[in-house]
Amino acid sequence: MERKNGFAVNPDVKITIKGADINGQYITNKYCLEQNLALHHVNTHEWGSYLVELQGKPNQLISLRIVKE
Repeated sequence: MERKNGFAVNPDVKITIKGADINGQYITNKYCLEQNLALHHVNTHEWGSYLVELQGKPNQLISLRIVKE
């Protein structure tokens, strides 16, 4: 069974999710503009586990939100 998830991170952070189907990246988040996070729509499978890699600048504070859609 496929699951749809939304990932939200800082817009200047690169996100990689190995083995997942990414349907949209760096979408402007119009729901929470004050948080200044970019949305990524991802399909995963319930039987799988996934490695999420976030790459920012040295000592950068990164915000990550994962939401089941």
